[in-house]
Amino acid sequence: MNSSKLIRAALGNVAALGELYDARTDNFLNLSIFNKKIPEEAINLTDNHFSDIHLIHSDSYSEKFSKLDVKGELQVSVLAGLFNPEGSGRYLSDIKTSAKAIKSSLLYNIKTMDEVLNIYHQDLKNIFALEAIETGLATHVVIGISWGANSILSCEYLNTESRDVTEVEGSLSAQLKKIGSLISGKV
Repeated sequence: MNSSKLIRAALGNVAALGELYDARTDNFLNLSIFNKKIPEEAINLTDNHFSDIHLIHSDSYSEKFSKLDVKGELQVSVLAGLFNPEGSGRYLSDIKTSAKAIKSSLLYNIKTMDEVLNIYHQDLKNIFALEAIETGLATHVVIGISWGANSILSCEYLNTESRDVTEVEGSLSAQLKKIGSLISGKV
């Protein structure tokens, strides 16, 4: 197992504290480093309430990766098809239906809580599943999770009449801003 710290966006995939992760394939392994339930005393919970809303007019991967906080090797894995995003992560593969089409998206990002495993906690030493480590399948262990969600609403105007792009983007943006203000409670 690798000793380097790795922070990854889950992109709709679900993991648990103690779950093994393979950075070579960018996949959670659905296998735990523990053979019993983690004692609550070994988990630090911190409220981290945060939300923000972004309007996205670009259909580029770089813009999408930036807004979903996808970095480094995970970007390459997504582009190469080695990692399959789930849930809101599917937005990464959502592309315009034609070159004339105009697309805008509203991204609503919510963070609620940070959950961190105290790996030095006394109660953990007797529940390690050493056989899970010895498989050689994993490079890392999940020891922290930032809980939250991304919701994405995408609107596409086919523009078969070849309307002015700026005008259509402005109209889509205005409608998405209305929806965003309703979501955030700022009407």
